[in-house]
Amino acid sequence: GISVLVVDDEQPLLSLVHKALSSEGAEVVTADSAGAALRHLERRTFDVILSDLRMPDMDGERFYRAVATRWPRQVCRFVIVTGDTVGIERSEFIRSTGVRTLAKPFAIRDLHQIVAHVVRDCGRA
Repeated sequence: GISVLVVDDEQPLLSLVHKALSSEGAEVVTADSAGAALRHLERRTFDVILSDLRMPDMDGERFYRAVATRWPRQVCRFVIVTGDTVGIERSEFIRSTGVRTLAKPFAIRDLHQIVAHVVRDCGRA
């Protein structure tokens, strides 16, 4: 199966995504902060990286830029998850990077779809 790194400071969301993707055979690794996610990335690659935009230690944009600097080949695999859709549409970061986004609340179907698109477009890690 594919490997997915999920980064969010909200435990219920981590649990939901973990359950939804692992039930389809994905290997899901969760991190409750960008710092923890970076430690996972130091050890291995992932097929998909789902990251919340708003997190206390380092927001999704700074996390994305850290990954882009250290592991540029992982950038294709990035999906920003956000509840702030209006802000996202106006976001220079999203526009300038072209990073994929998934708006909260999302249907499990949307989650599976975006994960499939990443793997299709970026290949396997």
